[in-house]
Amino acid sequence: MIKVSSDKELDNFRKTREGYIYSDYDGTQGSGQYNKLHSAGCTTCFTMTAEVEGIGFNKYYFHTIGEAIRWLQQNRRGKWVLCESKSDPINVPGAVLTNGQ
Repeated sequence: MIKVSSDKELDNFRKTREGYIYSDYDGTQGSGQYNKLHSAGCTTCFTMTAEVEGIGFNKYYFHTIGEAIRWLQQNRRGKWVLCESKSDPINVPGAVLTNGQ
């Protein structure tokens, strides 16, 4: 897991279209409906900005879906969702991923 620290770093992850980007909107404080896991190839990722901690929400990059799911289960305890965008490869037919709820 890599905590994204700048827009340039986020852009580098988006350009490869490999891996997964987690947008941590409200951590464990809210319902988690806005805490979204995206594949790096999702068009939604291309509109994101990397916010500095304390100013906005954080972004995290994961190399594999397994790494992302393990971190989210341990650190967000069901308070996250998969991106719902039709453009996100994470939503391919037959993909079975769960946030542990």
